[in-house]
Amino acid sequence: MSAQYLATALRPTAGMEIATSRLAALIGWVEAHAHTRYWINGDVAVVDAEGIVAAAFGQHTS
Repeated sequence: MSAQYLATALRPTAGMEIATSRLAALIGWVEAHAHTRYWINGDVAVVDAEGIVAAAFGQHTS
């Protein structure tokens, strides 16, 4: 396989760039709005959910 073929095959398409942009926006929203609820002494406490771990992987089909 030539380097030129690989460079062409692995070049991001416009659709991939849009998907990546939308994924980044979604992750930003989750980071800004994620929270969890705990019962503390009979009261519900809403706590910022820091420390969420997520991963995103590009997918391609042949």
